[in-house]
Amino acid sequence: MGSTIGRRRFLAAGASAAGVPLAGCSAIADFLGGMFLEDVNVFNGTDRELSGSIEMLDPNGDVVLEERFDLPSSESDGDDGGNESDGGDRESMGIYEDVLTDSGEYTVSIELDGAVGGESGATETVEVASPDEEHVTVFVGADEAGDSIVVAVIEEFSDLEEYDDEFSE
Repeated sequence: MGSTIGRRRFLAAGASAAGVPLAGCSAIADFLGGMFLEDVNVFNGTDRELSGSIEMLDPNGDVVLEERFDLPSSESDGDDGGNESDGGDRESMGIYEDVLTDSGEYTVSIELDGAVGGESGATETVEVASPDEEHVTVFVGADEAGDSIVVAVIEEFSDLEEYDDEFSE
């Protein structure tokens, strides 16, 4: 169910769109970012490898996501040999498809194998109004938010600026 994508590839798409000096640039960035975002996205914004697990309950209390992840640092260039489970291509963003099915409150729990900024886990309830248009995002090591783990619902790629200044550069 889950897969990963390199943060650099993700940012490159946004940077390419942001570099176009035309009105509506954010619309281009949102279009390109929409190609990468899935229902649930876990971003490693730290300078070290991040491993742990994520679990998500739907509005009925049913488990709709239960996965382990191993994400290299956001500063990794992806050519460090990787690990056996992903064929050597290590990525810094975990993406999970086909998770959001109904409107309502979803409970997201993330547990890290080590602490980040003094936090080793978080459980948040988020409201998803439009499952076909919204994405649940988990930022670990978020720069701007002031918290080490932030769970949020976004609609577009440009909404990421609020949580990590690297996405707005």
